[in-house]
Amino acid sequence: MTRQVLASRSVSSRTYHSCVQRVYPTASFPREVAGEDVTADVIPCRLTPPKRDGYAVTWTDEQWNRLRTIFPDGVCDYSRPGVSQQRTGATWLRF
Repeated sequence: MTRQVLASRSVSSRTYHSCVQRVYPTASFPREVAGEDVTADVIPCRLTPPKRDGYAVTWTDEQWNRLRTIFPDGVCDYSRPGVSQQRTGATWLRF
């Protein structure tokens, strides 16, 4: 993938148009691709059963069964706070 293609995309809360991203480009990590924020502060995550239509792919029955076998307890739901995760209170209220 060329740098020009990356420059036109936005990944999570990172914007490739920013000056910092142009000077110091970063790469995505698996949890971010799965939906976690760049803060990476969800450990452990809350699980949810995977939804077959919840992905931008068309699953074959074999692929779907393999995913369900690999993740029998569910997949991370990064839209919810992590298990026992609490707000950080008054941290970073002003810059």
